Amino acid sequence: MPGVATAGALGEKSGGAGVGSPSAGIPIGKQLRQVACGEAHIVAWSRDGRLFTYGDHSSGQLGHGDKEDQYLPKRVEGLQERVCNVAAGRCHSLSIGSSGALYSWGWGGKGRLGHGDEEDQLLPRRVEGLQERACSVAAGDFHSLAIGSSGTLYSWGTGVEGRLGHGDEAGRYLPTQVDGVAARVCAVTAGTDHSVAIATDGRAWGWGFGRDESLGLRLTEHQLEPLEYNRLLVARRRDRGKRIAPNHRNK
Repeated sequence: MPGVATAGALGEKSGGAGVGSPSAGIPIGKQLRQVACGEAHIVAWSRDGRLFTYGDHSSGQLGHGDKEDQYLPKRVEGLQERVCNVAAGRCHSLSIGSSGALYSWGWGGKGRLGHGDEEDQLLPRRVEGLQERACSVAAGDFHSLAIGSSGTLYSWGTGVEGRLGHGDEAGRYLPTQVDGVAARVCAVTAGTDHSVAIATDGRAWGWGFGRDESLGLRLTEHQLEPLEYNRLLVARRRDRGKRIAPNHRNK
């Protein structure tokens, strides 16, 4: 229901003199670069690379070392480097530092944090299993994805319905390369139980839950590995506003 928040997910205190605003916990003059929304929590980072979270903290998804809900944005002190990308899943969070290090915290069930186990993490913890610099992250309800600096795509967490893209439904507790995308990946996003990736040449792939219209691929069964959208070509940043020559992907 629009406008309904749980445990401070809108960043506002409730009731009488306690009313605040989502910006109350962020220093005046700080401009936000990115905001990511989980089921009932929010992760945001400012232009100077500082990370703020608020909302439900029942699984440690805010990264403050406890499980106390936050009704106003609060800086995450556990990160010792500037943040350059974030994602929020159902009850977990991901961020990338300026060094390219990947961090995760919150609910660890199904291996979604990528640490090789199912332990919850109340503070940001580096994902040591990713052997290259990360440049982008995405989070579903029970799975996570990251793009390495080489353009390689990785996924981990539950593999049910094929949302990891490894050709099976087995879970992965560590970042595992997705081999089915035969191109350098530049963007990735995750739904509840499906994923979509875009390559630098504009081609796009989808995989995961396939028994409805979620993927837009006219599937009747789950798609266990990436399947290319053969009539879709995503405009690259430098091509925006320019005419793209017709081909079999955009007819």
